[in-house]
Amino acid sequence: MKKVLIVEDEHYMAMMLKMILTKNFNFDVRIANGIKEGIEFLHSFGPDLIITDIHLSDGTAYEMLPALSDSRKNGTKVILMSAVFNLADKNKILDSDIDLFIEKPFTREKIIQSLEELHFT
Repeated sequence: MKKVLIVEDEHYMAMMLKMILTKNFNFDVRIANGIKEGIEFLHSFGPDLIITDIHLSDGTAYEMLPALSDSRKNGTKVILMSAVFNLADKNKILDSDIDLFIEKPFTREKIIQSLEELHFT
């Protein structure tokens, strides 16, 4: 069973994503509410995919990316998502080591399409 870590501080968004992932793919999904908890889950859970919001209550996803380097070497995929998308974010996204960006709000179909694009289904 594939493991997915969602790092999202908006409870509703996290639960919606979890529902899409568990009902459509039967993935093992964990939710972290911020960067610190996300890094803890990264080590204890060992996800195959991380879906993280860029702007979190305790910082930005960019601060978490260096902690992902070993996981990335082992094939962990990373999807960034955000509703607040500006030129600075666009430049950081283009320069970062991620697999995909999803703009919020997203649809069930967009999540499924994104996972198919990453060959993660």
